[in-house]
Amino acid sequence: MLLDNTTKRKDCCVGIIVPTMNRPEFIIRMLNFYGEVNSPHVLYIGDSSTPEKFSIIKDAVESINNRIKVNLYSLPEMNDRQAIYYLSNQVKEKYCAFTGDDDILLPFGLIECAKFLKNNMDYRTAQGSGLIFSLNNNTPYGSIEAITSYNKYASSEHNSASNRVAEFSSNYWTPQFSVHRTDEYIDDMSEYKNITNKTFGELIVNYASIAKGKSRYIDCNYLIRQDHALRYILPNQLEWFLSESWKDSYLLFINSISRRVSDVDGVDVKKAKESFKDVFIIYLNQWGRAHYVIDCFYYPKKIIKIALHPLYRLYRTIYIKYILQKYLQNSPEFRVLYNILIRENYE
Repeated sequence: MLLDNTTKRKDCCVGIIVPTMNRPEFIIRMLNFYGEVNSPHVLYIGDSSTPEKFSIIKDAVESINNRIKVNLYSLPEMNDRQAIYYLSNQVKEKYCAFTGDDDILLPFGLIECAKFLKNNMDYRTAQGSGLIFSLNNNTPYGSIEAITSYNKYASSEHNSASNRVAEFSSNYWTPQFSVHRTDEYIDDMSEYKNITNKTFGELIVNYASIAKGKSRYIDCNYLIRQDHALRYILPNQLEWFLSESWKDSYLLFINSISRRVSDVDGVDVKKAKESFKDVFIIYLNQWGRAHYVIDCFYYPKKIIKIALHPLYRLYRTIYIKYILQKYLQNSPEFRVLYNILIRENYE
C-alpha cells in the first residue's frame, strides 16, 4: 500500500539513518522514491562527500523538503562507522533503522515493524522480507538482470543471550537493517565508532543487537537492496585475518559481546567470554566454508553457464519475471521503486 495521512502515525515513525560518500545519484533516487510514496519517516543523511558532491545532495534535499522530512549533515572527516553513530544520536523518533545509500527500506514495512516493537517490549529488533537485485550497470537506473530474496524469515527467538548468539553464529544475517528502538540502537553501537576494522564493525553491532534481545520476522515487504560493483563485500577470510587491525578489533569485539551476554544471562563475564570465543569459531568456520564453496564452484559454474547459455538465459528471464510479478502485485511501494529504476535520465 501507499501511505496516506491516516497512516502517518507519529508513534510508529522511524528515523532512517543513511551514511553516504560521493554518490549523490543514489541519494537522489532515494529522495525521489520516498517523496513519491508519501513516506512519513524522517531521513537522517550523513554525507562525507567532497564539497561539490555535497552541494548536489543539498540542492536535491531542498527541492523535496516540502514533501518529506530530511535532515542533512556534512560529515567530511568521518568514516562510515563514525557517521552512522553520529546520525543515530541525531534521531528524534523513538524508532530507527539503518540503510545504505543504494538500498531502500519500504515505509509500510517500517511501520509494521515499529508497531510490533511498540507492543512487544521483550523484543529488541524486528524486520520483514527483502529482495536483492542487480541492474545491467552500476548506476541507480537500468534494467534488472538478477533478483532474489534476501534475509528471508530472519529471526532470533531464544530467551537466553548465549543461545541467541550461538544460533546467530550458525546462521548469520544483518539485524543492523532491522527496526530498533533508537535508545537501544545507540547502546548497541557504543563500541561501533571505535572499532578500526570495517568487518568487525559490522559484526559488533549485529551481534550486540542479538545478544541484548530477541528479534522477530514480520510478514511484510521491508527491504530492497542493490548489488553492484561498488558495494562493500566482506573480504575473504585470509585477507581479513592478515589485516593490520584484526587483532585489536577482535579483542574489542569479543570483550564487548561477552559483557553483553554476561549482563543479559547473569553469568560470570569470564565464563561468558570463553563460551563466546568458542561460539565465534562457529561463525568463522561457516564463513570459511561459504567462501571455499564459492571459490570451488565459481569456474565450473561459469563453464556450465557458457555451455548452456541459451537455456540459462531462458531460465533467468523466467525467474526474474516471476519474482518481479510477485512483488509488483503485492507491493505498491515496490512498483514505485521499479518505475524509478527503469526510468531513463530520472532527475
